[in-house]
Amino acid sequence: LHILGFRPYCGTLDVKIEKALDVESYATRRLEHVLLNGRPQIYAYLIPILLKTTTGEEKCWGMRLPDTYEKDVVWLLAHENLRNKLGLNDGDDVELQFFQKAAKKKPVTSFLKRLGGKESRIKR
Repeated sequence: LHILGFRPYCGTLDVKIEKALDVESYATRRLEHVLLNGRPQIYAYLIPILLKTTTGEEKCWGMRLPDTYEKDVVWLLAHENLRNKLGLNDGDDVELQFFQKAAKKKPVTSFLKRLGGKESRIKR
């Protein structure tokens, strides 16, 4: 709820795009947590998108899992059923407008380094 700014409709609108998309370069948000070794564990990439159809347009979020095999499909999340709201049927042409490319993320520092300013190890 907080990461999207709304409670999403229970279901996605899957859109097949013309060519494979590197979602990581467009993702402005990620579902993730940081492991004890300081590396992020990423569950999904989120991309702000404007969905345009012949009947209207709707702001939504595109989502893709990091290890998905379908590089030419984006799952759309919105606060309501996009298929019903925009009168979409299977096979309809739509346009996806990406708002911006994501800024490069800084490397994540380890938990110990953030705590004490330097990374330490216990010697035996």
